[in-house]
Amino acid sequence: MQIQLDNCNDEVHALQKLLYEKNEELELFVESNIRLSQFAYVASHDLKSSLNTIKSFSSLLKLTICEILNPKEQEYLNYIEKAASASEILVMDTLYYAQVQATPLQLKQVNVTVSINYLLSSMKYSLDKRKAVIRVGHLPEKIKADEKQLRKIFEVLLSNAIKFMPLTRIPIIHINSEENEKEWIFKISDNGIGLKQEHEEKIFGEFVKLNSKYEYSGTGLGLAIGKNIVEKHDGRIWLADSSDKGSTFAFSINK
Repeated sequence: MQIQLDNCNDEVHALQKLLYEKNEELELFVESNIRLSQFAYVASHDLKSSLNTIKSFSSLLKLTICEILNPKEQEYLNYIEKAASASEILVMDTLYYAQVQATPLQLKQVNVTVSINYLLSSMKYSLDKRKAVIRVGHLPEKIKADEKQLRKIFEVLLSNAIKFMPLTRIPIIHINSEENEKEWIFKISDNGIGLKQEHEEKIFGEFVKLNSKYEYSGTGLGLAIGKNIVEKHDGRIWLADSSDKGSTFAFSINK
C-alpha cells in the first residue's frame, strides 16, 4: 500500500512540474504577443508620421514644379503619391489591428440601428460614388457590445462589398439579423463578384489578398480585424454563401 502511495505522490509531483512548465510557456507567449502588439502600434504610429511628410512634400512639389516637369517626370511623382497613400492605408489598418488586440472591450447596451445609420452617414461619399443601395432589415434595438468595434465589423464588410463589385454593376447590399438562445447573428449580403467557398479559411488571415492589387486595392487586413473583434465578443464570423452573383458574410455576437 505504501508503494502505491509513493507512486501516486511521484505522479502528482510530475504533473505539478509539467503544469508549472506549461504555465511559464503560456506567460512567455502572452508577454511576447503583448510586446508584438505594442511594437506594431509604435512602429505604425511613427510610419504614419513619415508617410504624411512624404505625401505633403509630394503635393508641394506638384504645385511648385509641375509646369517644368516632362510627362514622364510627372508620372514618377504620381507614383510616389499613390505609393505613399497605399502605404498610409496599410499603416492605419496595422495600427487599428494592434489596437484591437491590445484594447479591452468597452461593453455597453448598443442600439444597432442607430449605430448602422451613423456608419452609413460616415460612408456617404464612397456609397454615393458607386450609387450603392443599402437595404437594412430587422436589427435588434439593444445588444451588449463594444459599439466602436461593432461598427468597425460592419464597416469592413460594407467596404468589401463595395470594393469587390464590377464597375458596371450598381451595388445592392442587404443588412439583416436573426437570433437564437445564445447569440445574435448578423448577415451582410451583396451582389458582387463572389468568392469560392474553398477560400473561406484563408480570407480571415492577416494580409491575405485573393485578387490582384491592380484590380482591387487593399491591405488584406480588413477581415482579420473583423475576426479579431468578433472573437473578443465570444462570437464567430464566416462566409455564409457565395457565387458569381454575390456573397453573404455572417457574424455572431454572444448574448
